[in-house]
Amino acid sequence: MITVHHLENSRSLRIVWMLEELGVEYQIKHYKRDSKTMLAPAELRAIHPLGKSPVITDGDNVIAESGAIIEYLAHRYGDPDWIIPASDPRWQQERYWLHYAEGSLMPLLVMPDVVGRLFHEFAITLAVAIVISLVTALFCVNVMPRMSTTAFYGFFLLDQFAVLAKVLIC
Repeated sequence: MITVHHLENSRSLRIVWMLEELGVEYQIKHYKRDSKTMLAPAELRAIHPLGKSPVITDGDNVIAESGAIIEYLAHRYGDPDWIIPASDPRWQQERYWLHYAEGSLMPLLVMPDVVGRLFHEFAITLAVAIVISLVTALFCVNVMPRMSTTAFYGFFLLDQFAVLAKVLIC
């Protein structure tokens, strides 16, 4: 049985969503962060040395990182229709969006929270959060519309194969 190692205040719910979509049996093991350092407990670091979540164990396999977990689950347990063959032109688009979700989008979305933890003064936190929000909004307004209809809107809204990227972005 798959175990989802869930660290509080992490993004492991996307993995649970994927497992629910797949209809795969799983269990969740909860871990609490250290209240002062916000780090994972030694118990989670024993599963994976980074002590981050999400991490799953499936038999002897230990898989970390959201994108790697999503791909592993899709290939191991998923509907073959969810897998885009490398020969299909959409394969590269899916790879892009899988990595964009964690590499470019997620840092923008979590930065206000990180800044809030670093600066306890409300005025500084608010100012930095506003700047980060403006940068994110400018990116969405200026970059995303320049992507072709097929590459962006069609990919997310219409394409049945975009399951893996949708799980990571949502």
